[in-house]
Amino acid sequence: MVTKALVDKFKLVEQDISNKKGDFAFFGLVLKEENVGKWDVVVSSEWGVGSEWGVGRVREALEVIIKALQAKLTDDELENISKIVFLKPSDSFVKLINSAITVEHGTVDFHGNVINGVLIKHAHIITSKPRQTLEKVAL
Repeated sequence: MVTKALVDKFKLVEQDISNKKGDFAFFGLVLKEENVGKWDVVVSSEWGVGSEWGVGRVREALEVIIKALQAKLTDDELENISKIVFLKPSDSFVKLINSAITVEHGTVDFHGNVINGVLIKHAHIITSKPRQTLEKVAL
């Protein structure tokens, strides 16, 4: 079960990584219909995948996320995670969320939406920044 206290820990993880590595286009917890009680940690960033999409780059980014989660969450809290999903900022899921929600280091919740044909039972969106915002920050 994901409580407000646990979502707050994920917010700390997101902010810590963002401060060290760079902004996220998207960072959120997503509970899909088929994931009984297990949440996907869905992330998107230029530093994580960017234009140099490749297994090595994604593996390195995953290691950053995993280490940060292990540092802030207990073993029991980690049991709530189904998987970590890295998406390109240009991915249609990220672009759809970015077009509807803008938040940084906060929380926007939604329930029962279908996105790209996938039923999202519940989501805690911690950061959703359209690509133009990310590019302005980089300038």
